[in-house]
Amino acid sequence: MDNAAQSILKKHSFSNVLTAFEQIESEGLVSSCHDFMQFLARNQYAISKNLSELFNQCSAACFGACYHGAVEGYLNAPYHDYSKLNLLETKKILISACEPLKYDSRQGFFSQCVHGIGHGFMLVSEWDLNASLKLCDLLPTDREQNDCYGGAFMEFFPGSSKSDQSNTFLKSDDPYYPCTELEDRYLPQCYAFLIAQISLNQEKPFEYCKAINPKYGPICYSVVGIRYLGFTQEPSGLKDLCDKALAGKPRSLCITGVILSYTDRFGGDPPRLYKMSDFCAIVDDEYKTHCYNKVGLALIDWIEDPEERTRACGFIQDFKNQELCLNPDNNKYQELFETSLSG
Repeated sequence: MDNAAQSILKKHSFSNVLTAFEQIESEGLVSSCHDFMQFLARNQYAISKNLSELFNQCSAACFGACYHGAVEGYLNAPYHDYSKLNLLETKKILISACEPLKYDSRQGFFSQCVHGIGHGFMLVSEWDLNASLKLCDLLPTDREQNDCYGGAFMEFFPGSSKSDQSNTFLKSDDPYYPCTELEDRYLPQCYAFLIAQISLNQEKPFEYCKAINPKYGPICYSVVGIRYLGFTQEPSGLKDLCDKALAGKPRSLCITGVILSYTDRFGGDPPRLYKMSDFCAIVDDEYKTHCYNKVGLALIDWIEDPEERTRACGFIQDFKNQELCLNPDNNKYQELFETSLSG
């Protein structure tokens, strides 16, 4: 895959390649291009050697893979010889990778960058998961650490950008490995990405959520919601999925997952991001407030112009939910990692 990416970039500009992949994604091949786009962006960084410039070129195509690959390229650059660096020098490189984006009003870009750091750590550590997680611990805030953990786990599990080869680190006799052997602070992201790579029963997609450690069941409901935007972008199909979850908190968590998936896939593409509202418009009435609140939080993360956010929320017919979209309750980040279905 790496050789193919290099060959394409010798023949075509990166911007033209990115446009082509955006077209592929728009035709419904959403789940097919993430890995290859990551390799393309990693190789493009080797050409440009300018992370900020590459981030400005990237788009949300292929589930944000361009951002992930760009940071991988930066952290894996030959001039970063980690074997010769002490802990403080390593930490400086980590923080500098995403520093230009830290104060960008569109915090989605910063989160994508920090997630990419987790991918990069797996590369530079030669897929040593424990070493990568310890490097993530050097980041200054809980949110940055969690975003970084997510990148490391995404790289670890099968189907990630690592896979020119199969993942040989899983254990056939322990389907929940490595989550069963890690410290508690890593487990929410570990279970999230473990669930994300399991083949789910299409008729009973939430069955697996009943089998894992009950403490992390809520994460499972959200991750199933996140995954299904890769199978269908039709709001009715996404609603049908969440309706298969138990009424109440499990269904709310599935709805949260759908909205999070919209932001991950289309965060840099406002017109497609606005389709979140189409989904909220058809969920059952008792979940509309919850859904539109998540839409409002997503718009804050990705759209810095208040007038543009006002236009986006203006598509919502109900005035109360329109106001909620404009002034949401800021609990989005915590909800995905709730550890109880009560409340």
